[in-house]
Amino acid sequence: MRTFSALRGLLALTLVGLAASALAEAQEPGLMQGSGVTITTADIAAEAKRMPAQVRERFFDKNSNIENLASSLLVRRVLAERATAEGLADDPKVAAELRLVRERVLSDALAQRATDAATPSDETLRQLARTEYNVSRDKLAEPEMVRVRHILIPKSHCEPLAEAQKILEELKGGADFEALAKAHSADPGSRDKGGDLGFFPRGRMVTEFDDVAFSLTEPGQLSDVFETKFGFHIVRFEARKPAHTPAFEEVEAKIREELLQRLRSQALKDMADPVRTTGVPDADAIEAFAQTMRTPGAVKE
Repeated sequence: MRTFSALRGLLALTLVGLAASALAEAQEPGLMQGSGVTITTADIAAEAKRMPAQVRERFFDKNSNIENLASSLLVRRVLAERATAEGLADDPKVAAELRLVRERVLSDALAQRATDAATPSDETLRQLARTEYNVSRDKLAEPEMVRVRHILIPKSHCEPLAEAQKILEELKGGADFEALAKAHSADPGSRDKGGDLGFFPRGRMVTEFDDVAFSLTEPGQLSDVFETKFGFHIVRFEARKPAHTPAFEEVEAKIREELLQRLRSQALKDMADPVRTTGVPDADAIEAFAQTMRTPGAVKE
């Protein structure tokens, strides 16, 4: 079965376009020839599309990468043609996989054409983004936010209030807040960052914490020790962002991307839904097939 599986892999990726390969070879520059076939730039480009983006970005930096891939494609094509000559393409299992691969390639190409057609020009997209911004401006409004650092002494400690008061006195005497937070704070989310909680709006924290954090005004200002259900806190004010609505230019890129995704998804939906509604499942046949495939070893690699 391993031999069959290997041949199946060769066939699935190569035999789909054998009828068109001669035409492609005539039209595209050849990069490697051997055993009566030619690997073209189109072959390499098609294979590159299947690579992860980060791999593809580096692939063409070295000519040797192209040569090695061309060599692999040459072997695959020659073996696929040999498999065809030996009648493997007529094997029901191989034929089914070839049909699925062919259908996938063609349906993907049709879907790509549909999404390309649904993609507006850059100027039209910008106008759509501007309209979207104007309609959803209220939703884009950002509330007032503050950024603080804090040290948490949990109530489980022995005399936690006294411990927190001692740390506050050290801070007032010039001790480094970040160092003391790393050494003493029980908050795992901020301890390793020197107690930094980043920017947050009112309502993100418990009420007692919000009240203190939003009451501070000057960078570096320390709070008194205060209590929440989590324990005793000391807060140092870092910065404030007033409530505001971002300008169109700040969010244009995000809105454009969301619009593109929405337009393309709708194009695919409009194409697929009419076909999907024609499908009539045979529940009995599905159940019988499922029972067969649940048998251990039913699916062979």
